[in-house]
Amino acid sequence: MTVTSSGTPAKGRCDTDGKAVTFAFKNAQGDFVSWTYLGVHGVSDEVPDATIREILSTVRLFEEGDGQD
Repeated sequence: MTVTSSGTPAKGRCDTDGKAVTFAFKNAQGDFVSWTYLGVHGVSDEVPDATIREILSTVRLFEEGDGQD
């Protein structure tokens, strides 16, 4: 889910509209877990949605023994 905010009152140099992307799922134990991106929206260096989707495409469930030598 992606949401954006607009109309943020300009009270300082860091006040910007925002964007949040949340991905939630059940893990191997049946617990709900999530990953959330929070960033700015409507500025020149905003992280593109395609980049966020690329990051999300790397989410994998951890299996016992993963990463072990």
